[in-house]
Amino acid sequence: MLIVITGPVRSGKSRFAEMRALRSRGPVVYLATAPKEQLDQAWGEQLARHLERRPSTWKTIETAGMESRKIEDLIRTTPAGSTVIVDSLGTWLADRMEKSNGEHADAVLTHLDLVSECFVDACIASKARVIVVGEEVGWSPLPEQPTARIFRDVLGRLQQRLARAARNTYLVVAGYAIDVKAHGEPVYPRQRRPGA
Repeated sequence: MLIVITGPVRSGKSRFAEMRALRSRGPVVYLATAPKEQLDQAWGEQLARHLERRPSTWKTIETAGMESRKIEDLIRTTPAGSTVIVDSLGTWLADRMEKSNGEHADAVLTHLDLVSECFVDACIASKARVIVVGEEVGWSPLPEQPTARIFRDVLGRLQQRLARAARNTYLVVAGYAIDVKAHGEPVYPRQRRPGA
């Protein structure tokens, strides 16, 4: 079962994901996608708060710098009855972009879309309950830098793919979550079969 949780910064997405995982009562594997190194004091404090909230029984795996296939294998092979939390898509994607540094923009875009498709496939194939936390970056003005536009576009498409495959897709805003899949209308409805 796949659950997607998205929303703006400081909305409560990670806390909501943790609440959902706690309800499962089974083993939890937490894939922390942010880099371990402290970029600044505020970043370090935020990571420490996330770590402190996690129960000691949860297995945390730092995935920054890890090959995409290894992350996909972790998701795909986690057994039924367990929960995998991927927190978050934004730092996962930034890490994938870092590996593409120096390539032409079109090649980067093509590569990231392919890697994203493989990530979605792993989430769908997993027998575990997979909770993916993402960010809504498209509510801000058009970025000036080409890399920022690539990041925004790939992340937006990735979250749409995940949402289409998910059982529930939650939008978390100001500390409240709503299942937009249950209450919303799809922008890309399923195509009718000829003659249907």
